[in-house]
Amino acid sequence: MTEKKQNRPLNIADAFSGLQHTCVASLDWLQIDSRGGLKNSEYFITLDTEKKTAVFNKLYQIYEGTNYVASIVSEPMLEELPEDLNLVKLINKELYYSNPVSRIIAISIDHKLKPLRPSRIDICVDFHTFLGGYKPETLIKDLFNRKYIKRGIQKYCIFGDFADNKNTPHEIKFSKKRSNVDTYLYNKTKEMRDKKLKPWIVERWQLAGFDMSKEVWRLEFSIHNPHFMYTNKDTGETRQFDYTKLDDDNYVHEILRVLIAKYFDIRINTKIKNNADMPRIKLFKGIKNVAINFIRPDTIESDRADWNFVKRLKELNNEVRTIDLKLGMTADELVRYYKKSRKL
Repeated sequence: MTEKKQNRPLNIADAFSGLQHTCVASLDWLQIDSRGGLKNSEYFITLDTEKKTAVFNKLYQIYEGTNYVASIVSEPMLEELPEDLNLVKLINKELYYSNPVSRIIAISIDHKLKPLRPSRIDICVDFHTFLGGYKPETLIKDLFNRKYIKRGIQKYCIFGDFADNKNTPHEIKFSKKRSNVDTYLYNKTKEMRDKKLKPWIVERWQLAGFDMSKEVWRLEFSIHNPHFMYTNKDTGETRQFDYTKLDDDNYVHEILRVLIAKYFDIRINTKIKNNADMPRIKLFKGIKNVAINFIRPDTIESDRADWNFVKRLKELNNEVRTIDLKLGMTADELVRYYKKSRKL
């Protein structure tokens, strides 16, 4: 079993930092597709909740001693789905310890499952302001007023307090139904104040030297398709994303810079036809000019359909922060989807 340290070393992203610009990078969601027949672990306590989801017959809670560390859903109810499909997810607190990827792989293997690929990874960076003291809420207003535009997905939802002539945005979300990566910028302090306090995150901010009298904002990228290559356009160097390297803080920073470059590319709206020629505004340091290419699985039809199912899970859990026992999809809808995807 991989060693679990009480506090994961701080990911203080020096490469992002400017004067008085402290940033902390983290993993905030990790769920992997593991295959096989789930067996009781020799190391962990595997608790059968005796509850079902709309898709899976079994929901297990995984304990390390008395500590709840992960969940596993298994035994798909539909014949169209792989019988050996299991989704293993670390709880949020576990992601702030050391070696979360090694640990989720170890949890899978210890339950006699074979880790296949991640089905969702969230990578984020926390901060007070962007470079130069530019406030996130001001950026949201400037995007709404078309002073700036975001390249790529430009459709967005804004959430905030706009009653009684107030104009206080709390979140902006860039997402499409089948997008490979979703982007969120939101007031993390307010979210935890309104929903659920996570002391391990607050402790992380304190250790990083954040001013706790000020609001902390989070820029978060939710990766639903882990099969991609990224290329530095200036040097031509190309690498393939490898989620197993995310235990390395430097690799987390590298991927975060790639995601910022591609999915948080903000330009001054000069109203010319090609927004690629608009001036880019500098929100973080160390951001390169990159291209990302997603790789389609080149395998047999059943494997492609299976991968489509994993992508379909995005619609089930994209907004979920804990396992939801009432997933919002009927079995009939999934049957129709699978028959269409397999041309049955």
